[in-house]
Formats: sequence, structure tokens, C-alpha cells
Amino acid sequence: MSNVFGTKLVFVSYSKQENKYLLDAYIRYLVSVASGFDLEMYFISAENVTTYRAASLSPQDATTRLAELLQLYKKGHEAIIPYFDRIIIEPADIEELDEVMFDKAVEKYIHSFTIPCDDEYLLNEYRTGFFHEAGIVERYKAAATLLLTPLVEVFPEYYKK
Repeated sequence: MSNVFGTKLVFVSYSKQENKYLLDAYIRYLVSVASGFDLEMYFISAENVTTYRAASLSPQDATTRLAELLQLYKKGHEAIIPYFDRIIIEPADIEELDEVMFDKAVEKYIHSFTIPCDDEYLLNEYRTGFFHEAGIVERYKAAATLLLTPLVEVFPEYYKK
């Protein structure tokens, strides 16, 4: 892996919206730890001009978390999962998330003036009403709980804003 320097696993993000990069780093960290590599992981944020050290995870914990993510992945082949990394909802807001908050986050991305949504797949789902289906918020919360909530535990200093 090209991001390994001795016993350090390093990821760098130059993006203003880092959720995608944090999640990528988290999953790669889980795979490394579950595979038996004893690595420290660091996330360097150009946006925050800060380096964040990831909390340590045991191989057993990493394996369990990967198994949960694998189940989510498999569910995504049976039905669309209403999670998209550009729909910005902070991990701290997941528990209190309601339809109004969810709709605002979706609308903000779909109708962004500065960076218009050009993802045809997502736009088609939006046009057919997918993001307004009954139970969509609960389904989003279930996915986000596995994908975003652990980021607060693994990168606690990142989320102390």
C-alpha cells in the first residue's frame, strides 16, 4: 500500500468536503488492522491545516466492523441505500435527523449553485422520488450509523470543532 510509511498509515485530503476521504481512510485502516498490521493511522486535512491521529482498534474490532460494512454492501445490491457522501449530514446530527433536515441536505446537494450535481444516477433517483419515499430517513440513519458514526470514535479530534 502506497500510504504506508514504516508503521504509519497516512492519508491526505485537499478537499473542503472531507467525509468521503475520512470514510476511505477509515475503511482502509479497518482492512489493515483486521489483516494483522500494527499501524498508526494519520489523516492530514489541508482544509483544517491539521493532522489527526486515529484511535487504535483491535484486530477483532476491525474485523467486526468490516463484517458490518460488508452486510451493508450486500444490502446495497438488493435495494438502493440512501447514502451518498456529498449529502452532507454531520455524524452528530444523525440521531436527531428528521425528514426536514434530510430534505434540506438532499436539496442543497442536488440544487447547488456552486457545484451542480452531475451524477445522472442520483438525479434519476431524485426525479423518481426516491429521496421522499416512506422510511427513507430511517434507512439513511441505518447506513450512516455504520458509515459516519464510527468516524467520530476513530477521529475524535477531527470532530471537536
